[in-house]
Amino acid sequence: MKKGLILLFLLFIPVVCYANPDYTIDKYKIDIDINNNDYIVKENIEVSFHKIVTNMKMTLPYDIKDLKINTEYDTVTSDNRIITISNDKKANSSYEVSYLLPSNSEGNSYNIEIANNYDGIIKETEFVVNLPSSVTKENIKFYYEDEDVTKDIEYKLEGNKVVGSYKKALLNGDKLVLNVKYNKVYINGFNLLVIVLPIILSIISYYIWYMYGKDLKVNIVKSFSLPKDLTPLDIALVKNEKVVNDDVFAFLIYMANKGYIKIVEEKNNEFYLERVKDYDGDNYQEEVFIKALFRKTMKITLAEYIDLVSEKKQIEKEEKLEKKVASTDLVYCYKRALTNLLPAINNDEEKATYYELESDRKKNILIFFVAAILVFITLVPFVEINKLYLFPFSIIYSVIALKILLMLVNSINIDDERNKNKKIYMLLLSILVIMICVIVLIPSFRRNLIYSLAFIISFISVVFILILYKYMPKRTLYGSKVFAKIEGLKIFVDTCDKSDLEIALKKNKDYLYDLLAYSYILGKTSKVFSLMKNSNIKEPKWYKLKDEFTVVKFYNSLNRLKSNLMKELS
Repeated sequence: MKKGLILLFLLFIPVVCYANPDYTIDKYKIDIDINNNDYIVKENIEVSFHKIVTNMKMTLPYDIKDLKINTEYDTVTSDNRIITISNDKKANSSYEVSYLLPSNSEGNSYNIEIANNYDGIIKETEFVVNLPSSVTKENIKFYYEDEDVTKDIEYKLEGNKVVGSYKKALLNGDKLVLNVKYNKVYINGFNLLVIVLPIILSIISYYIWYMYGKDLKVNIVKSFSLPKDLTPLDIALVKNEKVVNDDVFAFLIYMANKGYIKIVEEKNNEFYLERVKDYDGDNYQEEVFIKALFRKTMKITLAEYIDLVSEKKQIEKEEKLEKKVASTDLVYCYKRALTNLLPAINNDEEKATYYELESDRKKNILIFFVAAILVFITLVPFVEINKLYLFPFSIIYSVIALKILLMLVNSINIDDERNKNKKIYMLLLSILVIMICVIVLIPSFRRNLIYSLAFIISFISVVFILILYKYMPKRTLYGSKVFAKIEGLKIFVDTCDKSDLEIALKKNKDYLYDLLAYSYILGKTSKVFSLMKNSNIKEPKWYKLKDEFTVVKFYNSLNRLKSNLMKELS
């Protein structure tokens, strides 16, 4: 028995001797804040000195910077790694130590030393570690000299903060290490919301579309019949929900083909318009267009604008208009006509003929849902690093992203050959926005793989909701019937062969010229000109080329005219 006690005493001697017996650290508090690539370390030490003159030795980590101690100290080594704090009285003292360390992170893993840097015994250790982002208990382990002591550590998680204590003594040279691995999947309330919310909003969006956005089923039959009593602007409204600048050029061709306007190309690639006859119809679109295009004065009063656009008053027949719009005034007069015409047709009263307005209002709900998903997914990094004051940046980014995505969706039309460059530009801009979002979220993906899943779900949900948005609002029964006729005409143009064309021309020798204006709305202009080439069509009375007429020259001339008119409107 005595031999056993002696052996135990001999084994214990190195431990006792290794630690400095002249002082004891009763409580050691360390606060570590991981900021970017640095650890900001603050230590608070409560020391009991057992002798009047005592030197407390502290061994600092390598690459230490900005060391601050609230008392005088001496350096022992040339690299300032080992310092001593002297005490000349037998008493209790407190010290505050702070310094900066480079991060020792390895990929998605952090090893944070909560170590005994002193040559004395530390009776109790308390720690607060502010991590780059929130964690769960599955992400962290504690090691004492390479031994897993997680079960012995009392700690709690507060977002991205680990707060705890180690009640056992730490001897000189022993290390307590917090290991954090972010390359795991873990669930908390926020990332669960980021996953579930897009799914719920997608389901609600589909329900809204099904109830308020799904068009009535109408049979679509191939037909060469042109829309009766409907202008190209009416067709544009039925087809695309809104009339835009490009559609007005088709209306100019339409009015010229009806015999009201003659378009003349001059030698210098400029154009002028002639008013062939007074307007004798009863369509307000045509009347507004003719007056605005050929009016004598170069200004329009507010009262006239309100009369024409808001109340759609008829133009007095006795009002005199110009017979000609010179090339120098053409762009201005065309722009004036366009400015008068678009508000007259893009209004709820006109739209209600073809669309259910209640369905149109429901589209705003889908926009709100997309905005909510964008805000939540871009909020991820700010929640992770517990910096919610950066939330406005998420709002700003989401608004910009939503605006770009809506512009892309509104410009997409697979069959439409207009504005190809604009669509490509919008697509590239949308891809750039998504890439920026991914780059910002990559650190979050690495820390918690669940955010990768959340982003994928959010991306799919946004695309899905925007597709539903694209196919709203719901058309009225009349609007659905008109749309079916438009689609039937489009099928005819796409599949038209020699025999089909002969049948159409037999019933109407000017069929292709009557079709031309509508082809700009349908996005089938190239196809119609191809049919013209195959039919040996003659020069139209309403268009005068600067050279001898051919279909190719006619096509190129129209493109020049459109370019001249649209260059100041783009």
